[in-house]
Amino acid sequence: MTFRKSDDATIKEAKKYVPDMKVFYFKQESFTTRYFYYEHANKDLPLLVLIHGAPGSSSALLNFLKCKVITENYSVLILDRMGYGYSDYGQFASIQKQSENTISLINSLVKKDQAVFIAGHSFGGTVAACISSMQPSFLHATALMAPALDPDNEKYFWFGKIAYWKATRWMVSAALRVAADEKYTHAEELKLIEPNWEKISSPILHIHGDKDNIVPFVNLNYTQSKFPKAFLKPYIWKDMNHFFPFMETQQTAEIMHQYFTLYMEVKKE
Repeated sequence: MTFRKSDDATIKEAKKYVPDMKVFYFKQESFTTRYFYYEHANKDLPLLVLIHGAPGSSSALLNFLKCKVITENYSVLILDRMGYGYSDYGQFASIQKQSENTISLINSLVKKDQAVFIAGHSFGGTVAACISSMQPSFLHATALMAPALDPDNEKYFWFGKIAYWKATRWMVSAALRVAADEKYTHAEELKLIEPNWEKISSPILHIHGDKDNIVPFVNLNYTQSKFPKAFLKPYIWKDMNHFFPFMETQQTAEIMHQYFTLYMEVKKE
């Protein structure tokens, strides 16, 4: 239950879809972040950054490499969030810290005038939204896939406490322990960063299934009330649950790409 794959196993799977996916380790301060990077032969194409949920790792989003709409139109960066995969596995980091680290990683890769799009699922969507509120100059648009953003509608499950309680934490993997730490601090962290949502100044697509039993559909109402209306595009996926990025990967990729194409042009200073 580590929810991660080794470098070799990930590269082997990725190369079924793209020939030259590579693995790197980005060091900043006391953290090391593992990421996989596919650079398109056309270096003028945008960079798409994919951010996984909890528990999970970069391997959870490799299925997007199956989609030609992604691999033919973007360079792709898939990272292990801090504490997951091989990014200092087991070491918890706040939403703010994860966002700052991801911005630094992107800045280390992005080329001058290259458009950057970010897509995050679930708790990865929370990080993606936080990055958007920090207004990095490289960001053109963001896709939030069932993001957990409403602090008053955080859903808890009894089995999550096994990974959180001191008496039982030892029974589960480090991935589940980090996920529990993240879960039980999430609402408090969301309240701290809530005032920053009004600072968002780039387009955001919020995709949410109306049958989501993991991150309640009411989160879409939350973004519509808190995010600047001029930048938010809601997308209600009828009769869909929380796992649409894995169940309907091709359609999810097409929905995001259709939205991102509206903002492909390089921003002028």
